[in-house]
Amino acid sequence: MRIYRRIAKEDQRERIQRNMAWCARHNETLDGYPFDDPLAGPAGIALEVYVPPGTDDHECERILRLATRERDVVSHACVQCPEDWFPDSMLRGIRGEEASFSASEDDGLSPG
Repeated sequence: MRIYRRIAKEDQRERIQRNMAWCARHNETLDGYPFDDPLAGPAGIALEVYVPPGTDDHECERILRLATRERDVVSHACVQCPEDWFPDSMLRGIRGEEASFSASEDDGLSPG
């Protein structure tokens, strides 16, 4: 499988963090990794998996294979995002530490 990787740009930060917060709130991840999966047309979705720096191609491929078993994916990308964009609880889960997310935990993304 060919892995399409890119580095997130600062002007994408708000959108990506909003998607990460949604994944954390709804406990929807791909084995701990936050993602976005907008409909790309009748054939399926355009999948973006958000990964921290240092995530290797093998790990990206593993996550993408998991996603393609569960969804009709027409395009994909592993998007490398700075660690400080991830909610702390999600980053701990990716690292294999405690992965629970509490609604009372301040993820820094909620308004007010």
